[in-house]
Amino acid sequence: MNKTTQKIKRMLALGVVVTIIINTVIAATSVNAANIIISANSKIVTDNTALSANNKIEAENYDYINIATVENNTKPPSPYEDTEGATRKLVNTKIGSYASYNNIDFSSGTSVFTARYSAKGSDASGTIEVWLDCNINNDLTLSGGNLVTTLSTSDTDLINGFTYRTAYNNLITPISGVHNVYLIFKPDNNKKYTCDLNWFYFSKELSDIRVDSSTKIDYSIGESFHSYEDVTIRATYMDGTSGYEYIGREDVTGYNSLEQRIGEKLTVSIRNVTTDYMVNINNELLSIEKPKELTGIKNGTQKKVKELGLPERVKISTISGIQEAEVEWNMPSTEYDPNVKAAQNFTIIGSVILPLLCDG
Repeated sequence: MNKTTQKIKRMLALGVVVTIIINTVIAATSVNAANIIISANSKIVTDNTALSANNKIEAENYDYINIATVENNTKPPSPYEDTEGATRKLVNTKIGSYASYNNIDFSSGTSVFTARYSAKGSDASGTIEVWLDCNINNDLTLSGGNLVTTLSTSDTDLINGFTYRTAYNNLITPISGVHNVYLIFKPDNNKKYTCDLNWFYFSKELSDIRVDSSTKIDYSIGESFHSYEDVTIRATYMDGTSGYEYIGREDVTGYNSLEQRIGEKLTVSIRNVTTDYMVNINNELLSIEKPKELTGIKNGTQKKVKELGLPERVKISTISGIQEAEVEWNMPSTEYDPNVKAAQNFTIIGSVILPLLCDG
């Protein structure tokens, strides 16, 4: 036994959580002080700060992991295959895989487990079991603990046009106190994986939801909608407390940015509780075509738009394409004087009247 191993054993015996870094690879020790187990896919962190169960927990921020791995999401965002901010995700969720998240604080009360995942039906579907306070055995299997809920991970491949889905299930019994949470992945018999997991959190029975004032309401034609960036949901729970809820793209319906419109109604649905809010689809102005310079105007020509040959409409470029817009010429402000017989150079200022919902 080397000195490092002896030191770690003493620290574990005192209840100190340690992190071992070997050649920049994070390895892990079991929580059993009598044995030290190194796993390339595992880690134990030193931060013992309790995390609120009601806050979103990113799946890759585990404390201990077995078999499953973390993968960067290299797929570009698309309005049809929404990754919902999944820049990193938990993958390789084969039989026997699990991840633990230590010191999760349930003191505010919880009764619902919610997770955001994706599952390609050809090779992934199954169940996520949620356990509390398991023991990690020497062979990296789990024992003990309490099962609090299960979540089915059915096929999300292009369900409603999205590859990620937010799913939930009620807890068997409400949870309180601080616990270590274990997510155990169990693929269906004919599948290799359970799912790719983005995030999860715990919540309570909803009474009401509303859209927070910080929510984005102005969009341009053709702009994509991203619920995780654009929408903030305030919730009131059945116990009278309040908090925030997290949603996915498929939880919001009614968005259509193909044409201009004022007051497009969107509906947010979370666990069968709904709320509506309005957004505007604006036509963003990109440029205005400059009118040609006027030359050859005869002395004495009346100081009027038509007589001077000024255009009543000009072409403008918007995010939705080229269109025409009316021009309002400020004739009184021009220095042109029809009574002056000498040559004159002058500028006439015009204002473009933007079409409805054209933002410029």
